[in-house]
Amino acid sequence: MDSAKQRRARAEKSISNLSGSFPLELILAGLALLLLTYVLWQLPYFGDWEVVYYAAGRSVVDPYTVPGFFNAPWLAWILAPFTLFPLHLSGTLWMVLSTVVGLWCIHRLGGGIPAAALCLLSPAYIRFITSGQVDAVPLLGFVLLLTVQELSWAGLGIALVLVKPQVFGAGLLTYWVNLERKEKLFILWLPVLLLVLSFALYGFWPLQMGWQHLTRKVDVTPWPYGIPIGLALLAWSIRQKEPALGGFSTFFLVPYASPSSVFAYTAVLFSLAPRWLSVITFLFLWLMALTIM
Repeated sequence: MDSAKQRRARAEKSISNLSGSFPLELILAGLALLLLTYVLWQLPYFGDWEVVYYAAGRSVVDPYTVPGFFNAPWLAWILAPFTLFPLHLSGTLWMVLSTVVGLWCIHRLGGGIPAAALCLLSPAYIRFITSGQVDAVPLLGFVLLLTVQELSWAGLGIALVLVKPQVFGAGLLTYWVNLERKEKLFILWLPVLLLVLSFALYGFWPLQMGWQHLTRKVDVTPWPYGIPIGLALLAWSIRQKEPALGGFSTFFLVPYASPSSVFAYTAVLFSLAPRWLSVITFLFLWLMALTIM
């Protein structure tokens, strides 16, 4: 995988190259967005969006009354504006936005059209949109960490990853450990502020999550057998100052991950890994989807 500096340079170059053909790109992007909206509107059901996240967005005062909401409370603040729309329309808009965020992340990482195609054609993306999930939020936060230099934006990235830390949470450790001492303190002001504010509003909300509603029927992690792999990847990522590897180590260190969360991993992996590895992973995911899941 490329170094963090190489990714940032490539991201800046790709953005500057885009400006020369901006009107055409804008027209094509607009047409693609309309087509995507139409296709997603035809889906009959958006899974957890309709039973968990829409309800949490409507219950900002106490989102933990919603069974299945296991996220930081500021996710409910992000979801709240979408509840101004009817249920199915809000799900369509959320999944369109999530897809756009995923494509922006791939572009930001320099993945290009091949990476975007592999990501959107993978069973992980199909599972993601039909499950109505929110993994685009930690994905956006993690890509900000990987590609920005401004600590204020990186702090926002940390806050977004903490919405669902079981996706890329270990990558935060790699990123933070390799900062300078002053940077380690400054970068935490926004996440700490959100935590203090959330505890003031909701009390110690981790204990309010309805853990009895958590099910592992669709778990895809190799827990606990993957722990040695995860620890090795995490240690290597810290030594090499490579948060992307730390992010991937999370998959092996957490006791549960939904198949829909694999979408976030594919967006990063297909953008940074060699093409041959991306294609092998793509084929493996389809093999797993057709034979096991």
